[in-house]
Amino acid sequence: MQARCYAENWPLRTAFVISRGARTEAQVVVVEISGDGVTGVGECTPTRATGKASIRCCSSCSRCCVKWHRA
Repeated sequence: MQARCYAENWPLRTAFVISRGARTEAQVVVVEISGDGVTGVGECTPTRATGKASIRCCSSCSRCCVKWHRA
């Protein structure tokens, strides 16, 4: 089994506007897990409200994938 985690910036169709400002793209963490000829892909968007940065999410995802693979 192989796991891969990386951050990307995805453009938004329209700007997301709130009182603190506007965003035109979303920072996304993508996780791919492959094994036995099958690949699964998932994504999430870390937020300031939860205190998560994309690099920390990638690190956490990688650790979880390693633990899951060993189990």
